Amino acid sequence: MTNTIKVKRLDLQHPEAPGNKYFKLKYNLIKAQEKSADRIVTVGGPFSNHLHATASACQKAGIPCVGLVHGSRPQRLSPTLNDCEAWGMELVFIEREWFALRNSESFKQWVHEEYRFCHFIPEGGSNFLGINGCMEILDDEDKDADVIAVSVGTGTTLAGILLSAKQGQRILAFPALKDESLPARLQQQLLWALFDEELAQELSKRVEWIWDYTFGGFAKCPPELQSFMHQKAQAGLPLDRVYTAKMMFGLEDFLKQGKLASAESILAIHTGGLQGNRPVGE
Repeated sequence: MTNTIKVKRLDLQHPEAPGNKYFKLKYNLIKAQEKSADRIVTVGGPFSNHLHATASACQKAGIPCVGLVHGSRPQRLSPTLNDCEAWGMELVFIEREWFALRNSESFKQWVHEEYRFCHFIPEGGSNFLGINGCMEILDDEDKDADVIAVSVGTGTTLAGILLSAKQGQRILAFPALKDESLPARLQQQLLWALFDEELAQELSKRVEWIWDYTFGGFAKCPPELQSFMHQKAQAGLPLDRVYTAKMMFGLEDFLKQGKLASAESILAIHTGGLQGNRPVGE
């Protein structure tokens, strides 16, 4: 029996926030409305899929939003940030040193001091509400797969999938960069959902971290990966260069090396992010 890879095309779902971003934002938007927040404030880089999805979703929901973007405002905005401004997001550029503290309590405190009645969403939607949304990514049919493969940025999508996957399913995590803090961050996110440190530790052990396909990090897309993306696009499967292309390349390489049993059914989660492929100036 030959392996088959089924791709779950989240990029084709929920046009206001395609990919995994819809799931991360779903309950954050609900919470913002429930507490009558005057705006949503969030964080990201100049090509951030999260900022892009947040701006689009907030425009459709009629909620003002602020994007805290790292670095100085460039003379020419990225296509991502152009869209964000066009959809009404206020872009606030912050010093790189301060942006580096974006996951700290002091940064969150500063946000709530600056934007007193806001609802703050951490970078990538990586909070308890984001995890709850990502637990809805898998449907009953997906839970029949032997292997689930997912690309990893903040780890929020991975946490949601891990919490909702069936016992015995192999979970392959393909990080977009070699960030050794990711396993610990995943465990912390599981703790937010489980409130049990021992259980979070045990669940995190189910993840098989695949570190060999980062291609140098977020901004790197060498010719080998570009060629692979072109081949897949020609075959009707567009991939983004930061996340899904690396995952699919690695997954197919695993198959070639015989690292997955021939009887296994494989589900690859396409998390979207295609808008980030656009070059500056488009």
